[in-house]
Amino acid sequence: MDTESLIRRIAEFGPQTQEAYYSEAFSRNIGLFTEQEQQRLHEAKVAIPGMGGVGGVHLITLVRCGVGRFHVSDFDTYEPGNINRQFGASVPHFGRPKLEVMKELALGVNPFLEIKEFPEGIGPQNMDDFLDGVDVVLDGLDFFAFDVRRLLFLRAREKGIPVITAGPMGFSSALLVFLPHEGMGFDEYFDIRDGMADQEKYVSFAIGLAPRATHIKYVDFSRVDFDKKAGPSSVIGCQLCSGMAAMEAVRILLGKKGVKPAPYYMQFDAFRRKFRRGKLRWGNRHPKQRLKKLAFKLMVRKKGGAGSREVPPAPATGRVEGQVPEEVVRFLVEMGTWATSADNCQPWLFSWDGEILSLKKDPERSGFFYDVNQESTFITFGAVLENIRIAATHFGLEAGVTILPAGEKSNIVAEVSFEKTETAEDPLFQFLTQRHVNRKPYKKKPIDPAVVQQLMQIRDRSEGVGILWINAESDKKKMRKIVFDADRILFEDERLHAGLYRWLRLGKESESPNDGMGVDVLEINWFQKQGLKMMSNWNVLSWLNLIGMSRISGLNSIKLLKTSPAYCLLTVDRREPSAYLRAGMAVERFWITGNSLGLSLQPMVGFVFLLNHFYQDGAGQFTKKHRKMIERMDSGLRDLGMKGGREFPVMFFRVGYADPPRARTPRRSVEEVLDTAKA
Repeated sequence: MDTESLIRRIAEFGPQTQEAYYSEAFSRNIGLFTEQEQQRLHEAKVAIPGMGGVGGVHLITLVRCGVGRFHVSDFDTYEPGNINRQFGASVPHFGRPKLEVMKELALGVNPFLEIKEFPEGIGPQNMDDFLDGVDVVLDGLDFFAFDVRRLLFLRAREKGIPVITAGPMGFSSALLVFLPHEGMGFDEYFDIRDGMADQEKYVSFAIGLAPRATHIKYVDFSRVDFDKKAGPSSVIGCQLCSGMAAMEAVRILLGKKGVKPAPYYMQFDAFRRKFRRGKLRWGNRHPKQRLKKLAFKLMVRKKGGAGSREVPPAPATGRVEGQVPEEVVRFLVEMGTWATSADNCQPWLFSWDGEILSLKKDPERSGFFYDVNQESTFITFGAVLENIRIAATHFGLEAGVTILPAGEKSNIVAEVSFEKTETAEDPLFQFLTQRHVNRKPYKKKPIDPAVVQQLMQIRDRSEGVGILWINAESDKKKMRKIVFDADRILFEDERLHAGLYRWLRLGKESESPNDGMGVDVLEINWFQKQGLKMMSNWNVLSWLNLIGMSRISGLNSIKLLKTSPAYCLLTVDRREPSAYLRAGMAVERFWITGNSLGLSLQPMVGFVFLLNHFYQDGAGQFTKKHRKMIERMDSGLRDLGMKGGREFPVMFFRVGYADPPRARTPRRSVEEVLDTAKA
């Protein structure tokens, strides 16, 4: 509805003039404000950069307070990820500019507003124009828009304009006021210097905004990612921010007493029912703040994980309409290589001829003693195909897969073609690169049944794949016995020992190739690392096994399993390459889904390799003692519900909640694995 239509609509309900509407619309403010104060608000001009979670609510709150003039900026559009916190975010508004929507909503409250728009955002080129004639600024910039925020605060101080910043932190609001002629300036308070790294700036801003943080005990910092500029937020915190910031803005505009500029701070937390305020002498240069900065960085690093892989950005091509560009194919291949791979051996090679993407086995990286009939390799390639299929939907493509086009003996495992589709992007796309192994101890916190149900749905969409969820303590005990015996055999059989140590990287990470498992990913302490290195020599290990070393190795798995709230076994209905490829796709989707729901997973598949030998030839290549142990594993799985002769184990996980891992396995580059030479 345009402004003239809005004004006519007002007239239908009585008020015939701007003054009459203003008097009636804001009459309930009188008693909190005087008539003169209400008029002062009507004449005031407020600048709000950013119309997102905080800025949009700031605008509407001050409009309803009666403020009559605004400068507002934003260059972004609404999308589904804004729904949980942003005032103007709704399905009809997806794709529309936030500034345009918020202006409409504000005029819907008061059609007589004066609003100057800055649709390109703010920066050095228009900062003076944005601040021209402004009485106060309410900071609505994104947390990570640090350089623009710094420029805004510094320029406003030079122009004599107060700036209020309120940050939604969990279910709380932290607030600071910067006055031009009192208190500390932005750089002085936050201890900001030219040349600081971005992460250093973010940490300084976070700990300075909330010096006595109330939210620190309940925010999951594994969801804070400085590199991706993302973190958890809530509409509750945003609403609190607006209430607190608007109150300070009104206090300043009306010249009321009580404004306390930085280094004074305050924070109110609705969840913890706590209000904290104080004066942070010397700002972030205070010794306590310096210690907090160090502790905060360590905590985020610990909870966020270190990682050893750089997440590649998707090509900015949008939905592909014609021939698939090579840059898109390279991205799809890279997403494919983020798939699970036993011991990170990465048995894949790819070729692209302009129309077909071929997935091929690398003969030097498949077919080992534990890779019976290359079943582990086929599972890996199923996972690769699932990743490619998910990633293709980002470009509006459907991946059509032809399995084993040249037969089972060929190194070509699958061929993938791409067709345009109207299907929406797969929700798991954004989580593809977050799939990881977590070998840390898990918390005993039970897993929500709704989460379990969502994971079990993958079974329904995966032909021939079964999922056995194990959380009863008696069943978990049986499963621990199976894993324990498997670990013993892995360290008592020379062939399995050789296969394991082929892919273990025991040297310095900087000296390791981009495959295999470095000791850092194993989450073991210094003494365990030394033991692992010592056991790399089979002769030494054989002697150590005489005094029970293999049992000690198995006990470490038992320790990890005991604290895990649940286990999960994925099975397949027949031992054929095509079946294992489908199973691999289900495994990858299960894994990514679990990680996307906040779960940690660790595969423990030693017994799977052993049982594959048992199903192949009765484990005839093993000693009599080990053969009996493997037979007991099969019997134990049937006791747990696996149908003997009709189901075969594919992947076993322990599942639970934990801090993210310290490191992740590397991957070979696209250049190493992709051939784009045209036939």
